[in-house]
Amino acid sequence: VEFENIYFIYIDAVSLQQFKHKLPKTRDLIEKMLYTNNNKEEFFQKFEAFQFVKYHSVGINTAPNLFPLFYGNFMGFDKGVFVGRYLKEKGFITGAEHNSCNRGVFDFPPKKFGELKMGGYDHENFGLFCDTNYNDKLHSWSAWQGRNSKFRRCLYDEQTSKYMKDYFLDFCKKYENERKYFSTIFTDAHEGTLEAVKYIDDDLHDLLLELLTKYFNDKSIILILSDHGANLPWIDDVLLSSQKKIENFLGLFLMILPNRTNINKEIIHYNEQTLVTPLDIYSTLLDMIHVNKSSMHHSMLGESVFRKLDRKKRNCAYLNIESDYCKCD
Repeated sequence: VEFENIYFIYIDAVSLQQFKHKLPKTRDLIEKMLYTNNNKEEFFQKFEAFQFVKYHSVGINTAPNLFPLFYGNFMGFDKGVFVGRYLKEKGFITGAEHNSCNRGVFDFPPKKFGELKMGGYDHENFGLFCDTNYNDKLHSWSAWQGRNSKFRRCLYDEQTSKYMKDYFLDFCKKYENERKYFSTIFTDAHEGTLEAVKYIDDDLHDLLLELLTKYFNDKSIILILSDHGANLPWIDDVLLSSQKKIENFLGLFLMILPNRTNINKEIIHYNEQTLVTPLDIYSTLLDMIHVNKSSMHHSMLGESVFRKLDRKKRNCAYLNIESDYCKCD
């Protein structure tokens, strides 16, 4: 398929199980589109949702998981190509936003990543969240204000998720008839209590529903994912909880496709039960826009989930996941 609309919704530090527990309205909306739902309402028969239950992090925190997701290689290799470059070369208008005062989940400083640059988007909604009423530059890890707050994330009497929803939909309306890619990144789960993320449920539900209703044709796709599950220190760290370690490494990866597509959905269903990593999401993005990977820049371990994966060899050792991290071999 030559995709025309690629919508990328990212929630920092939330697992599949916490997503289902904390965001019930959004969860119920997606479950209406699962192939296992035999009583789909007429509207939801137009779509099919997939959940990759063995999506596995390759690192313990954000940076080692986001680098392969956006660059197609492990962080320590200093080789890769920012996916936005390929999207622009293929004629996509690109946009991105993040309710944190930086241009992505993290910026890629030259001193750490050599010549690799994140690159810009055609439209960016980051500056709003540098407002000092929301972001305390001197205490960016504060639990009381801003991107890591344990409270509802608000600015000028609105939730930051409301501004993000509106900007995302404005972008889609402006470029309704253009090839477009938009990435929205919520940091609301990035705090120790795992409670603040529940406040984005209404806005995320409404965003998805409006995308499906107005800006989703037979060449569209929605990806919903995270880098990892909860890993900020809290009571379960004091108790040395083994469940916390499982939660940390089994993140979120959901996909929504039009029901009318020539992609082999049986292959995707097979891959839902196969071990996949952020490298595979990068390869899937390249597959969507018909870009061939080069071994000079990318890890060959990443494969598109639109193609049948070999379960026999897809284990933690083969995928270069450290044995101490491996929770789903």
